[in-house]
Amino acid sequence: MVPAVRSPDGTCVDESSCDYERMIACAFDTCADQDCSVDYLVCMDEGAATTAEIEGEKCCTSTDIDYTTVKACFDGDLGTQLLQAAADTFNAALPGSTYIPNTMIDGTTIDSNYDALESAMCSAGSEAAACSKLQAKKCVV
Repeated sequence: MVPAVRSPDGTCVDESSCDYERMIACAFDTCADQDCSVDYLVCMDEGAATTAEIEGEKCCTSTDIDYTTVKACFDGDLGTQLLQAAADTFNAALPGSTYIPNTMIDGTTIDSNYDALESAMCSAGSEAAACSKLQAKKCVV
């Protein structure tokens, strides 16, 4: 998962400062696995849109991420490096105009409807519960 960053100087897709993307990138870097990153992102998306730092600390607490580590990243050079890496990845994958969310699986853009996403994830080998249900549907005679 990569935050939507065109340029780390403040050109982010859905805000003017990139503070939320910087906080998210730092939390992702601290997370032990993808589940942690997803839980953190859900929390940030559901936030009251106060500030990235207030929401970031709240979401670190709710997902058991060390906020001290995330905050040090956010305030330091690592945060800038992670934003640049996100921009490089995002711009390489989506060089022109795009929309949010833009979902890619194995480098292929997927329609934003649930069936297309489920099918692509399961075809790519996801072990999500939805995939076992999809497999069961295919076996029905």
